[in-house]
Amino acid sequence: MKKIILDGYNVIHAIPQLERRLDKSLRDAREALANFMVDWQKNRSYKGDICIVFDGKDDGYHTAHDNIAGVHCVYTTTKQDADGYIVSMVKEARDPASVTVVSNDNYVANNSRAHGARIKPVDFLLTAPKKTAKPEETKNIDAKTAAEINSFLRKKWGL
Repeated sequence: MKKIILDGYNVIHAIPQLERRLDKSLRDAREALANFMVDWQKNRSYKGDICIVFDGKDDGYHTAHDNIAGVHCVYTTTKQDADGYIVSMVKEARDPASVTVVSNDNYVANNSRAHGARIKPVDFLLTAPKKTAKPEETKNIDAKTAAEINSFLRKKWGL
């Protein structure tokens, strides 16, 4: 199954409308990113999983998981930063080629790529969804017209 992993604070700092939310609180910015991704997923009819990894909600024992607006969020402990956690997620993925990592961080991008993930810059989230082209209508001709065309071309080409 396809999966997108976002480098949470890297994405927040790269998108001005989300970065402004930091003035209110970290929690507000995280919620804004999760809601942004819900909208992004709907607008693109994306059917895979989305996971946002944030640095540090340390309970001293394990990594905390949460759902914000239906988006899976992971908070690393203070002993492991989000960058290393993202790389380990890619490394441990059953099919790393089905994982897309969104980050402008060179360490995250290069190491995730080395383990087989696809890498997208944060701007990838801001591009408009591609519109699917409508197939052109097939223009059928009747048998008589087809025979006339074939006859004309045989004469023209000397067949």
